[in-house]
Amino acid sequence: MSINRSSRWRSALLAAGFIPILALPVRADTPSDSPSVSEPSRGLVELTEMQRDTLAHLPWWGNPDPKRLAQLREAWTAMTVHSDTARAMVEKDAEAGDANAQYLLAGVLLDTLGPNEHYAEAEALLLKAAQQGQPTAAYWLGKIRDRGMYGRPVDKAEGLYWYRLADALGHPEAPAQLCWLYSEGMGVPRDADQALADCRRAAGRGSSWAMNRLGYMYSWGIAVPRDQDKAFEWMMKAAVAGQPVAERNIGERYLHGNGVAPDPVSAIEWLSRAGDQGDVEAYLQLGQIYRDGLTGTVDLPKAAVWFYRAAEKGSPAGCYEFGAALEEGHGVSKDVVRAYVYYSFASLQGSAKAEGALVRLKAGLNSDELDRATRMADGIRSRKPNE
Repeated sequence: MSINRSSRWRSALLAAGFIPILALPVRADTPSDSPSVSEPSRGLVELTEMQRDTLAHLPWWGNPDPKRLAQLREAWTAMTVHSDTARAMVEKDAEAGDANAQYLLAGVLLDTLGPNEHYAEAEALLLKAAQQGQPTAAYWLGKIRDRGMYGRPVDKAEGLYWYRLADALGHPEAPAQLCWLYSEGMGVPRDADQALADCRRAAGRGSSWAMNRLGYMYSWGIAVPRDQDKAFEWMMKAAVAGQPVAERNIGERYLHGNGVAPDPVSAIEWLSRAGDQGDVEAYLQLGQIYRDGLTGTVDLPKAAVWFYRAAEKGSPAGCYEFGAALEEGHGVSKDVVRAYVYYSFASLQGSAKAEGALVRLKAGLNSDELDRATRMADGIRSRKPNE
């Protein structure tokens, strides 16, 4: 890297008024498909994930020295707060063929200017960067093709091509994606042994999702001998790295003594960590712990708080449980009208228990209560869940 380029980047950042910050490790904040396993990086807002990919310690094209890496991260952060000066510098380097700058510019085009309006320009930049060997550009092309993101058609075969290239270039999450596809038989034949090999490679590169997945595989004996001690070990590594599903899994293991001595205090600690990251299943687990006194003490107000948080996330189970708390006055003021509304929300999403509760509750409401409850519930039914 030349002294002129270094000075130019630094001057642009200072002119933008940007103060550098330390890059934080990426967290794979993934919603769960089951209590123990989830798809890597599924369902995240692309802006957040691409920012994290960029700011995390991922492999970069050309093995740039630490000073250049700091400039790249600073430039990305400056561009995400709409620094035209920093963007002009990135554009100039991208035009000169710098693959890392091409990836950064593509990310800004995708994230700040709408998902489809500038997609063609962003894709061209990602292709140029990936063809030069930029690992994260190849990884994102794989995700876009695999999932049909940004309005693009799904193309599993091409997605696999780019995931495999990103894997070969050392991207830590690319083999995690391959592990998921081989585990589920999505676009490839189901192959537990191949999934295990991919998962081990991803975990070795620091993928917290893969660490948790290895724990899941040991827990259920998938392509490995069943071993709850190893399951706990891998899940704990993932939890320490901040993987929310792993945090919840560790909490559940401490709660039930699975692979570790029962420890209700540690269970609440780890479940709360997952809850702090928005893990709805952790909300429900915490609600049940306090409702049923699984730590030795019943605390209905705390239970109601956690069920309410799950309900506000659109969880049908959370809506049902908070509705039950309102109906009985457990931890909250009794309010059968609001209970009817929350049951309605749960029923709208297919909860049979909530449907039964609605029938029972309706029979006990007077005409005024039923009218108010019906009007409020109709307002909910006219909306999509989570709207």
